[in-house]
Amino acid sequence: MSDEVSSKLIREIGEMILDDPEFGNDRWDAISLVATIHDGSEEMSGYMYFADGSFEAAAPINFGDIIDKFLDLREHMDSNGQGAFLQCLVHITKPDIGLRLQFEHENPKRWWPEKVSMDMSAFAEQLRPAPNGA
Repeated sequence: MSDEVSSKLIREIGEMILDDPEFGNDRWDAISLVATIHDGSEEMSGYMYFADGSFEAAAPINFGDIIDKFLDLREHMDSNGQGAFLQCLVHITKPDIGLRLQFEHENPKRWWPEKVSMDMSAFAEQLRPAPNGA
């Protein structure tokens, strides 16, 4: 994001996620969350990733406050000519607490599992942040 308002909102989203009780432990090495805002629906889910390569499904406990901040960012981006995103993929990585957001403006199911089953490892791996945070 090149403008100051977007940068501020993105930082606030990252801080809110890190302050959320779901992520308050120090066990995780990385977090991936997908916020989907489409057709009046607001959803957020993802995974925590651990040093041993394992993962665990995760979603913010303070979902409402965080999704409200995503709505603020979405509205600002739309009014700023960047377009209203349908999904946002958030990566937070340690040790530097790197924060990276990717936006999807066309496909509301880009970061959505093709099927829901007892084994979600393929989808969790699809969302896993790259080791270098790229």
